[in-house]
Amino acid sequence: MFVKTQQDIEKNGTLYFKNKDKNETAVLACKSCAAPLVEGYVEGCLIGVKMRCPNCSTVNATPLPSPGDILQPSRVGYFEGEEYRLGGIVEISTQVSLISDKAVDDILNKVRPRQPTNLKHHRQGILHRYCQLTGRAESDLRSRLSRFKAQKRSGFLEEPLIWSVENAAKTNYDMNKAVALSILDYTTHMDQAWRHHPRYEEFAREMLGSGDSFFHTIFSFHVAEMLFSEKNNISFLEEGKGKNPDLFLKYDARSKLFIEVKFPRTLTWSPDSRPKSNPSAYISKVMSKNKQICEANNGFFAFGLLNFTKAEQEGFLRAVQSYLRSGNRKRFCLGVYILSLGERIPGRLINTTRRIAYIKNPGYRGWAK
Repeated sequence: MFVKTQQDIEKNGTLYFKNKDKNETAVLACKSCAAPLVEGYVEGCLIGVKMRCPNCSTVNATPLPSPGDILQPSRVGYFEGEEYRLGGIVEISTQVSLISDKAVDDILNKVRPRQPTNLKHHRQGILHRYCQLTGRAESDLRSRLSRFKAQKRSGFLEEPLIWSVENAAKTNYDMNKAVALSILDYTTHMDQAWRHHPRYEEFAREMLGSGDSFFHTIFSFHVAEMLFSEKNNISFLEEGKGKNPDLFLKYDARSKLFIEVKFPRTLTWSPDSRPKSNPSAYISKVMSKNKQICEANNGFFAFGLLNFTKAEQEGFLRAVQSYLRSGNRKRFCLGVYILSLGERIPGRLINTTRRIAYIKNPGYRGWAK
């Protein structure tokens, strides 16, 4: 099928052959004798596998993913050991991956979130950890919060972490202290679960700033953790800001599905004002104008609800369902995740729970089946 010519190209250890239609096709070739080993080779299809060439017996190894990268979620063949002797040319599909069991362990140990322990103990050092990650000084944070107070504003939505540290230290237990403790716990949980990830510090440094960016980052990591617990291998884009979606999972060796995380600031409880009660307008505005989930980037939306009451959570879910049933639904959005961190209970303060719901988009018309 493939004819070796002077036009053959070597890229990253892979020989590319020109077929009879003069299209370039990747073929994994033996590093010693250049005998074709795998036709239609895609790097993500053979991961950490060593193949002995049937022609010259040289062992050829396929690479592991880059640090922080993930496996596709399904159609993966696992093999004991690492080395295989080929009887001839292998032909594979991009929807199937072959991987050694050792490579699976190496990859998942680096990207899988870990179970946090002793949050109360680690909570005490979260401000120092935050300053370490972001490069911001504690004195600057306190000074900025003081300026908001001088303007008769709490600073909760602008500088949520230092606001939480100060309010958590108060002796009287009220809604402010309950919310502050919950935010410190959510932040500590995030750091404990993900700090080993190869891309965590880079992503956190870029995104874990003040205001909406802070909450957006907290929810991004909590969404990733909860989806990981449902057997979805989630990772973070290396370019952690700008117009790119926040998270992705692999559909197959070549294709990704993206997750765009949103934090509804105007609907969130604040010491300064009551949250707006109509989520429909917010959802319509965000989903109709968003350009991150599009024809080129099929995927999902994920909304993060911070300390909503049970009624507010249910109202938000109904508003999303209504939007997806309407004629305005996005064609390239597979569905919407709603992650609730905490539940505000009037008269009983905060119930620190985590819940995630998924609503499928009946109007999806993209390529992922």
